Amino acid sequence: MWSFPTLVNSTLKGQAAPPPLFELDTTEARLEFRRRLAFHPRGLLYATCGDGVLFEWDLTSEDPAATERHHRLHSNGYSLPDVAVSPDGRLLAVARHGWDGEPKEGSVQKYNMVLVYDVGEPGDPVPLEALPADFNIDGRLAFSADSRWLAANGAGDKGASVWDLEASDVAASRVTSPVGARRNVSGLAFSPDLSWLGFSASDGRIHLWDWRTSKNPLSIATGSGKAAVFWSTNTMLAAGGASGAVELWETLPEKLQEMARQSAGRTLTTEEKARFGLTR
Repeated sequence: MWSFPTLVNSTLKGQAAPPPLFELDTTEARLEFRRRLAFHPRGLLYATCGDGVLFEWDLTSEDPAATERHHRLHSNGYSLPDVAVSPDGRLLAVARHGWDGEPKEGSVQKYNMVLVYDVGEPGDPVPLEALPADFNIDGRLAFSADSRWLAANGAGDKGASVWDLEASDVAASRVTSPVGARRNVSGLAFSPDLSWLGFSASDGRIHLWDWRTSKNPLSIATGSGKAAVFWSTNTMLAAGGASGAVELWETLPEKLQEMARQSAGRTLTTEEKARFGLTR
């Protein structure tokens, strides 16, 4: 863990990175699986691993390493590909990967799922939902800015999925984007004003999807999309890919219309604007 201002100042001055403030060790878990991190507003840090354990540390402590806790969330002790915390700090979402066709006795977990927990109060995460999902070993999760919506990526011919966490039946509220066959969805993010879910896919495109109307996603060619994040003003989308380049795209409807017009060599029809959610 580093002090972000100190790290940035050193980089801007062309200096070597300063030593970390402290180190948190997860090497006791299987090293062949990636670690994903998420901060909680209370000053907690979560980290996933390949042994079904979610690590937790209290960064507000004088010795964060000494506060390490293990939450064994995976019923079969296998991979937890990603973790996310809702902006209001109430909910924790953990991606579960597995090949187990039937749940263990006393558990509802099987295959690939999004496990949702209540972490609004200090203590162990309280299970709320176990949502079947379409990702694989490289699952990705994202909360909306208002903490109501939860998104997960998909693999193969499955698109991104979104659940309404305020619905009476959260599992039944799921909607899935149409992106076509064999286009693995990787990075994804909600726009701050909730106009779009932006996600990258293995077809080398960034897709902007209005999940509440289920309109066809608007697609932007990037070459190799692996991650996506929106600028806080809602006017820009950043996409990163395997090439190492980061690309910036404007997401205002009028800018998107102009990009589409240039690509098509003509003005979009009223029907085309409505189909891609560009009429707002």
